Amino acid sequence: MAFKHIKILILGHLSFSTHIESRLASTYTLLVADEPTRADFLESCRSGKYDRVKVIIKTLYGGVRVTDSEGVDAEWLDAVGRDVELVVSVSAGYEDCDVDEMTRRGILLTKAEVSTATADITMFLLLATFRNTHTAQKIIREGTFKESFRMPKDLGNDPKGKTLGILGYGCIGKDVTKKAQAFGMNVIYYKRTRLPAHKEKELGIHYVSFDELISTSHCISVHVPLSAESRHMIGDREFEMMRDGVRIVNTARGAIINESALMNALKTGKVFAAGLDVFEHEPHVPDFLRNHPRVTAICHIGGASVETLEEYESQAMDNVDSFVTRGVALTPVNYVGGKNGDGCERRVEAYAQYPQADNTTDMNLTIAAIVVGSVAGLVILISAAILIKRYLTRRASMQHQKRITTSQPEINSVLPQRNPTIVSSRPNFLIPVVLEVQQVPMTQTVVTSSMSSPNQPYLMESPSTLVPPCPVLLQNPLSPALDYPFPGSGGEYGLTQHTYTRTWLE
Repeated sequence: MAFKHIKILILGHLSFSTHIESRLASTYTLLVADEPTRADFLESCRSGKYDRVKVIIKTLYGGVRVTDSEGVDAEWLDAVGRDVELVVSVSAGYEDCDVDEMTRRGILLTKAEVSTATADITMFLLLATFRNTHTAQKIIREGTFKESFRMPKDLGNDPKGKTLGILGYGCIGKDVTKKAQAFGMNVIYYKRTRLPAHKEKELGIHYVSFDELISTSHCISVHVPLSAESRHMIGDREFEMMRDGVRIVNTARGAIINESALMNALKTGKVFAAGLDVFEHEPHVPDFLRNHPRVTAICHIGGASVETLEEYESQAMDNVDSFVTRGVALTPVNYVGGKNGDGCERRVEAYAQYPQADNTTDMNLTIAAIVVGSVAGLVILISAAILIKRYLTRRASMQHQKRITTSQPEINSVLPQRNPTIVSSRPNFLIPVVLEVQQVPMTQTVVTSSMSSPNQPYLMESPSTLVPPCPVLLQNPLSPALDYPFPGSGGEYGLTQHTYTRTWLE
């Protein structure tokens, strides 16, 4: 399905999934921003080069080039124009985007949600802090294996039985939980919105307050996004509350931890070891952290595996497709106009000018199907209630008649225990009908239909067939014949369909 009337601007190129970029180009009108700086990009936008763009894809590397240190702010949004409805960030982080300003303008922002690579690096750093591998590696590189090997001061601890406190609990936190539990760790967590109790039980985790997590964890792993509220979430106060010898792991954003406070805690021994993938003022890393024997530091590679970056770019395509076809983003950061995106009036207004859109017919058919299905369901429920009432009333009447009419022969045939299933080859409209059985003198079996007059039962031509009282679906009684699979021997229903002509009794 093609939507060539929709313009998409991609900042840079999708480096790891080139087929995704080709698919975008074949489905939409794709423009590629190749300006070397933010200033050049904004000038191109103001000149009209990227007019009427609906979606902007901010790639992991090209997006940084044209947003620069200021990020996606009011100036940047003014330049790209008022037609933009969606910004897709091909990254898990979005601290360079002014989310409040985007929400105010009615622009939806999405992020990447892929957990494997970051969760793996988290466990690598966690194990390094417990087992003190940085010191062991330093011994090898300095050539002091013989003198330093297995000195008591350099021994680490097992993570088994220790408490891991996960600060922030999204998809990465959940993945870390599974991996940490495999090492025998107990997991507690804190987030602004607590998970449902059944979910906590399923994951084997316990919710605690922020202060309790800080004060009781043997290791604290940070997984919250960076925002004004989360900046320096862990500072001097929090370090004072921690256990002596606590481990700290940060694979989220460096500024969530006050770096000066962390260095002081390492000096005093409050923090035994730290595993850091991110730093407060990247790319600058303080010499103290670079050289500390119990700090394992890596250069922000948490989410940077080939497979994860491919998934980032694939997820970007999925977000675009979902937003265009359904007005709903898969991994939204903010909420615009409704619960998820503005899939109502703003999108209707946007696409009303494109009657040639390929999904117009599909959308109309979908709406029609929903309406028809809802009405049909209501009719079925009402019909079922009426028919059950009629069935019970007529059954009671039949039992009463059986007690007072002693001249009628006793019905002693074996009745089947399962209701027959009506299968009709005619396209007539089916309506529910309740049948009841009466045994009349001689050899005639009469079937009374609740759809006919009580004084006008119709006669089936097979006098030996006893039809049990049960709810069934029959052909419209106004049709000239009645389809009904008759009972066979031994109380089993036959599979053959027979047609009986109705004969009215006088």
